[in-house]
Amino acid sequence: DAPDVGIWEWNVLSNKVWFSPKFISFLNTNKHEEDMTFDDWLSHIHPEDLARVKATLDAHLKGNGGYDVLYRGKNSNNDYMWYRTVGDTVFDQSGKPLLMSGTLTNVNQIKVLQTELEEKNQFLDAVLAQSNSAIFIVDIETNSLKFANQQVSSLWGYSNAELEAFLHEGRMTTLIHPQDLASLERYIESLRTSKPYEKITFESRVLHKQGHWLWSLFSNAVYSTDSRGNPSEILSSAVDVSKIKEREEHNRRLAKEFLDTFEQAAVGIAHLGLDGSWLKVNQKTCEILGYERETLLALNFQKITYPDDLSRDETLLKNLLDGEVKHYTIEKRYIRSDGSITWTRLTVSLVQHDDGTNNHLISVIEDINQQKSLEIDLLKSNEELEQFAYVASHDLKEPLRTMQTYTSYLIADLKANKTERIEQDKEFIDNASKRMTSLIDDLLRFSRVGNVEVRLVEANLGSLIQQVVDDLQTKITETRTTLEFDNELPDITTDPAQLRLVLQNLIQNAIKFCSKETTPFISITVEQKDLKYLLIHIKDNGIGIEPANQEQIFGLFKKLHSDVEYQGTGLGLAIVKKIMQSLSGDISLVSAPNQGSTFTLQIPHNKTGES
Repeated sequence: DAPDVGIWEWNVLSNKVWFSPKFISFLNTNKHEEDMTFDDWLSHIHPEDLARVKATLDAHLKGNGGYDVLYRGKNSNNDYMWYRTVGDTVFDQSGKPLLMSGTLTNVNQIKVLQTELEEKNQFLDAVLAQSNSAIFIVDIETNSLKFANQQVSSLWGYSNAELEAFLHEGRMTTLIHPQDLASLERYIESLRTSKPYEKITFESRVLHKQGHWLWSLFSNAVYSTDSRGNPSEILSSAVDVSKIKEREEHNRRLAKEFLDTFEQAAVGIAHLGLDGSWLKVNQKTCEILGYERETLLALNFQKITYPDDLSRDETLLKNLLDGEVKHYTIEKRYIRSDGSITWTRLTVSLVQHDDGTNNHLISVIEDINQQKSLEIDLLKSNEELEQFAYVASHDLKEPLRTMQTYTSYLIADLKANKTERIEQDKEFIDNASKRMTSLIDDLLRFSRVGNVEVRLVEANLGSLIQQVVDDLQTKITETRTTLEFDNELPDITTDPAQLRLVLQNLIQNAIKFCSKETTPFISITVEQKDLKYLLIHIKDNGIGIEPANQEQIFGLFKKLHSDVEYQGTGLGLAIVKKIMQSLSGDISLVSAPNQGSTFTLQIPHNKTGES
């Protein structure tokens, strides 16, 4: 009664049985011990197992082997459980069975665990067989291969025996690409200090048995440790990542080619967010817009767009985002970091996600400053041509008409022998000829201003003014002109010849347009406006200019006085204006009648070689 085992005895001759109380408890019966029969035991056996149990019993009773059988039997709860019955038989001298006895044990828990283990083993075997990974276990203490699935051989071409030989002979590193050995050493060191089952990954080129290198991705962990806690077995898996590596290399080359194209493009290329923020810009974009890359990436295009161009750009962008257009191109202005304005031709297109939603914008920015400058120059040239046409039809014809008229008078007076009139006729013809020559000379001088190459060099402003004063010294002495300026003036980068011509014209005008009753006085002062410009003020005590006439005096042949009052062609200030524009500067005027005039030259204060 002590063990959890049922005991039974069967008299084969009489078919009488004795079952212990524990045995009876295993059966699906309410009978008492004295009422039990052999069939009571047979009836509790699962129908599917009954024939096998009987066959085993018959074979045993015939002397063919022992009696030890597993079967399913119904218990008192009507549930089938796994049982093991073991027995032995007493035979007579003729071999006839007389008495059989044995035990019955409930082995259901063991059988269930065994079944689960078998199922798990079958599942594991299937996983290992069907896995894409080569899986193996290495005993690092004995340098032996404890386990390897079929994929190990499929992956690298070596049999388990060949790999065993590599391990025993310490030649495993010969299978690793030389360039990967340093990484392998670092990986091994990481593995030594890792925790059990902590995954350590490593990529390496492995020498295939056929002689080529195969990129493999290893995933490894300590499988077991020795008594000191050191790794003793390593569990590894490996997969072929050669195609992935090829794609990575292909993508890397494509990325490099794109980046080279992106950075070396002759136009600005930029990626922008849908909100207008700069996401990625090439160097040309930075050069065109005049910002450092980091500064530009912290802004959006709205911040640096010229205000007059922003509304049109945003309207076209909305049409693009709404799908009304696929791209748009406009000419627009940006505000550079130094505050200057630059003209660009902007083309914007939209990049979308795979699902059709908007992702980001691509902008191509072309520098058209030179084109715009040429357009402005062309417009000015056309205006000047129109003015020249007017001059040719009016101003140049006037002295010609005078010459024609007095030539006729001269002929008539010669015929009439009017000697006193002949001298007068000749004087009128000479004056008209001189005026014609002055007009032509000034026109040529004006036309050359835009065509002469500007040569910027470093020069001292005080020295330039002194040179002009020296050139005009005779005129200054004759008119008793007082001219004051500071000799200690800064160096500037300019075209000295052009600037001298400007100063000479302005000083000559200051002397010429002075009242007969007044001694000319001229003051030249210099003001530092900022780091970029110098202001040169030429102030006189002349007759002054009405405010209404101050703009037109810089035009072609704009004269406010007759030749009787003040001689001239009206081209002097037009030449000055054009020279200042060619020097990237400007000229302005403050004046009032009888209060003198102040002409101000704005000159770039560049160092040599700077733009």
